[in-house]
Amino acid sequence: MSSGALTMSGSGSRRWALLALVVLVAVLLAVTATRQAEPVAAPPFALDSAQPTGLLGLVRWLEALGYRVERAGGRELASLPADALLFVYPNQRTYTPEEAVALQEWVAGGGTLFLVATDGDLAEAFGVYSYPSDTLTVARRQVQPLLPEGRESYWPSLQFPAQTLDLSGAPGAVPVLADDGDEVVLAVQALGDGVVWYAAPGIALSNDGLRQNDQGELLPALLRDLPPGGTVIFAVGDFFATAGAQPIATLQDWLYRTPSGWATLLGMAACAMFLLSQGRRLGPALVTTAERPRREAAEHVRALAALARRSQLTQELVEYQRRRLKRGLARRLPVSADLPDADFVDRMRRVTPAVAPERVAQVEGILAELRPALDDQRLVTLAAQIDDILRQEGVQTFGT
Repeated sequence: MSSGALTMSGSGSRRWALLALVVLVAVLLAVTATRQAEPVAAPPFALDSAQPTGLLGLVRWLEALGYRVERAGGRELASLPADALLFVYPNQRTYTPEEAVALQEWVAGGGTLFLVATDGDLAEAFGVYSYPSDTLTVARRQVQPLLPEGRESYWPSLQFPAQTLDLSGAPGAVPVLADDGDEVVLAVQALGDGVVWYAAPGIALSNDGLRQNDQGELLPALLRDLPPGGTVIFAVGDFFATAGAQPIATLQDWLYRTPSGWATLLGMAACAMFLLSQGRRLGPALVTTAERPRREAAEHVRALAALARRSQLTQELVEYQRRRLKRGLARRLPVSADLPDADFVDRMRRVTPAVAPERVAQVEGILAELRPALDDQRLVTLAAQIDDILRQEGVQTFGT
């Protein structure tokens, strides 16, 4: 009575635990279904981005003009073409003083460099810094007639505060565009056989700048020293991508960075805890496959002898052991098992290769003792001797 009550109580607790697990999984799935994925914003100055701060418009424009556009991708400066145009945009990579000097030497060898919002060792090497201005920017005008294709004044969208350039450390830099307060936003400097263009963050030739602020009119001046079909290289994107902007590319990303992935992980953890609390194995118990030793013929004889005593089958057991001995030896010797005992033993003495006399004598003695009046204990002993003989001859001892 008590055991039945206990069984019902345990079954009820398992049902409640299973119901709680189902409710938990359902809640997780409902939260996943109702939560919308947050849009992933592309990083600023991404070459394949059509967002306002992207550079897709500039890349396609250059390709349409017949120039070969490449990404720096961690390349050494020494491997860049000497007459290429290199765009360097702000990113999370820190340029070392040695790299800044190497960049200067590359420009002096004939390259064209477009620097946007320099800082750190790069700004210190070129002597040009960018800083925020406290004035309201309404228009930007061309200070020097260095942009024949451009207009005299540009009307950008209102920006406050604006980013401007400090050229005090670069005496050779010439202002090109300035705002109403004569604060420079674009400058150019001849360096050896090459040219360096310094641009404030607002003059980056981004998609928004090309579309709204007519910054595309600066492009002919940048391409002036670039041969037709030359190479344009962008040092962007490789060092600016953030973890939030990375795409979902692997199963691990999906599990760790999406609501549905978290729901899947929590559901799996809940199922594991349920199975652990119920004491369930993850699969059936394994069965050992160790080979068991065969039963000896003597055990078989004892069992048959007990039956024989009840059914008077002693004669059959004796004849069975006689046939087993003779048939077993006939498998290894050129002797017929159907011969009478005396002829069988005589044939064993004359076979080639010869059988040891001791073995022949042992077989002859066993055959002589196998008579109907044999008691059970002696029959078991003779069966064991037959097992030993057949085993030494390499014959299976059971079921012969």
